[in-house]
Amino acid sequence: MIILHERIMAEFANLLAKDFCCATYCMDVPQFSNNEFNVAPIYIDDDYVLLLFPNTSDINTQFLKYCFIIQNICNARGIDLFMPYIPYSRQDQSKSFMHILLSLKSVNIRQIFTIDIHKFTGDPFIKNILPHELFGDRYVNSDVVVIAPDLGAKHRAQAFAKFINSDFILFDKVTGHLYEKTIIIGRRCLIIDDIRDTGRTISLATKALYSAGASQVDCCISTTARTFLENYHRQISESIARYL
Repeated sequence: MIILHERIMAEFANLLAKDFCCATYCMDVPQFSNNEFNVAPIYIDDDYVLLLFPNTSDINTQFLKYCFIIQNICNARGIDLFMPYIPYSRQDQSKSFMHILLSLKSVNIRQIFTIDIHKFTGDPFIKNILPHELFGDRYVNSDVVVIAPDLGAKHRAQAFAKFINSDFILFDKVTGHLYEKTIIIGRRCLIIDDIRDTGRTISLATKALYSAGASQVDCCISTTARTFLENYHRQISESIARYL
């Protein structure tokens, strides 16, 4: 396997390469004066490719560029894409996310590895790395109650609770209702969530938990920042290795 990346992902790529004992290749994609990408062919000698997609603020432009990059990878045995955040995957009521997946399937990607996708799809094309694969080991055999701060977090929180063999309850951020709250009295609680914008949901859940008698409230948030990826590279490598 060879890991393809841009300079912005170099540190993470090097960490993964050490984990997998493989080579890396840093791509340079210049632009013309009119901002068109000048993507040259990338020749791979009959090897599998793990392509790293950088999570930047200009995600629309990045996505277009990587569609071009994928189509310019030549002689590869197969191409897998590590995309920490899949564009438009947070838009529950939009068909845009489905178009993103169709676009990636059309350019011969074998599978996408992503970090804790916002809405679980069940599509085997997507290999979703869940929070318990990243943080679970530190909570095994600890007496914590796992909390889903809203209905959308239920799947990831239940999987986390099952992994550490602990209790799970749901907080309804709309009504402020905490289900089965008697089991948290005097116990440490762990909120599991994916993306934090304003922090309002976590704040509401934390206040409800303390009001119900929790002794301590912790929070695990899956993020896609480069520093996060670098810090958890080994857990990410182990999750990816199961599908290679």
